Amino acid sequence: MSEMRKLALWILLFLTVSPMHGQQARSGAATAASAEPAAVAAPAALSAAPPPNKFDLTIEDPALKDALTKWLLSEASRPPVAPSVDVKLLEPALQKAISERLKEETEKKDREGWARLLDDNPALWGVLGVVLGGLITGGLNYLGLRETLKKQEKREKAMEDLRSENELKRDEAAARFKLQSDQFQATHSGQQTKDLETLRAEFSKWEVIGKIRLERLEKFHAPLRALNQQSSGVADKLYHQIYASKDSDLWDRRPLAFMTKEEAERKYVPSDAELADAKAPRRRVYIYHKDQWRILRMLDFMPVLLKNESTRQLTSIIIEIGREMTGVIKTHGGLAAAGQNPPPIFGQYLAHFAILEQLFKNPPKEPFEPGSQKVGYYPMEFDEIVEKGYDQARTDVAEYEKS
Repeated sequence: MSEMRKLALWILLFLTVSPMHGQQARSGAATAASAEPAAVAAPAALSAAPPPNKFDLTIEDPALKDALTKWLLSEASRPPVAPSVDVKLLEPALQKAISERLKEETEKKDREGWARLLDDNPALWGVLGVVLGGLITGGLNYLGLRETLKKQEKREKAMEDLRSENELKRDEAAARFKLQSDQFQATHSGQQTKDLETLRAEFSKWEVIGKIRLERLEKFHAPLRALNQQSSGVADKLYHQIYASKDSDLWDRRPLAFMTKEEAERKYVPSDAELADAKAPRRRVYIYHKDQWRILRMLDFMPVLLKNESTRQLTSIIIEIGREMTGVIKTHGGLAAAGQNPPPIFGQYLAHFAILEQLFKNPPKEPFEPGSQKVGYYPMEFDEIVEKGYDQARTDVAEYEKS
């Protein structure tokens, strides 16, 4: 028997006894042994010896194993080499050829298996579509979230840069001031030092002025303006309540009307459409008395206002706001003007409110005639003075901040 055929039988014997085969490998080896004539059967000593475990090949397909067995036992498998060639040199080439053939057959069967699986189960396409859609949706959500996080990081970085820039400007300004101060002191003496002290004193003076201006705005003009606006709003509501009850017995059937001062002097009563106009000027309630329209004042009609529940509650609110305004004027009236005495209008308001509060606590039995009292009425220019004082205080603070 040739050396090449002995090598083939050794390989076949290794495949049949390999522990990774199973029953199919042993049955394939038996078939190959029966197909070979008795003349080429391996000797008993040869078959009993354990094969060299140089490489491990597992063939699970019986048809493939039969074809490979026949090819190994046939004359076609014999390579054209001289009898003197060492058989061991041919083992790597034979191992490579068998491995490549097994790899091709395995890959072919795997491809055919996947194709049959997809053809036999159309629902797998739906599952793959759902999985693919989920992956796409998740990817888009991830990209959107990442973009949002990037934008947030940019905003935070911009804010941090802005803070850093402001801190840098502040430090640079302080450093410039210190440098100028040091240079000034280093290069000048005598008069220059005196000028520097004057500059520092001027700076301290401006600090005091700025503090006073800010205090004037915060403690006097701002709260007084807020309280006066609140009182005006409640008074407007009171006027509407009075006008709504114009046909009741409270006013003895005397005509009431919403008017401006000019309309009252011309004895012109505005229509309902004019009153409803959003751009119309502020009007107050006037009462017709002795052939002329006179403004309806709380000081004259306090008994009537306290008889009606709705007007009494609104009057009580106005009195409470007046107490707060009086407290602001008494406590911080010295801050009313820059270096000047408080305007006399504030004293007039204090006198008006003292009389009004006394009438609220002890109202007379009958109202006074409209306009009959010589003193004590609300000073009409008070609102304008409060607004001008507030605007001036804001302007002073703004000028100090610019300087």
